[in-house]
Amino acid sequence: MGPALEEEPDDVDAELKEEDEEDDEEEEDEEQKENDVQTTIQELQAAFGPYTPEAGWSILPTLASSQEAFDQMDLKKYFSADKKGAFLWDDGWDTGTYKSSMKAKGSYEHFFYYNTTKEQWSYELDLGTYGCGKSWVVLKRDKGKRKVEYTAT
Repeated sequence: MGPALEEEPDDVDAELKEEDEEDDEEEEDEEQKENDVQTTIQELQAAFGPYTPEAGWSILPTLASSQEAFDQMDLKKYFSADKKGAFLWDDGWDTGTYKSSMKAKGSYEHFFYYNTTKEQWSYELDLGTYGCGKSWVVLKRDKGKRKVEYTAT
């Protein structure tokens, strides 16, 4: 019985050390992913430049004071008919219409529909990547600039 008790603390210490190493690896992986995202954004910005809104639209300078405050916003109400999102893709900027949000695995997924591709895509919408010189912005239609379509008769 004596030797088994002496070995048990070593097993516990080994397990704790292994868990600490796994936590460190996860943190390093998260840091690497964040660095990769920033590098990708910089590369795409170099290729396509900052977002420039089309006539009749303006970029909202800020959405919330913090990520937590943004996550608590009711985006269904926020994204009315006079707002849309613009996102930086591998082939340039494109605009999408907000559709819905859902919380999954502790973070929020926000869904936008793109008329250009007839597809819906989801984003986590990190405020750290918000801005015309980054990877996404929210556009607001200028007052009095309603879209009017005419058809030839």
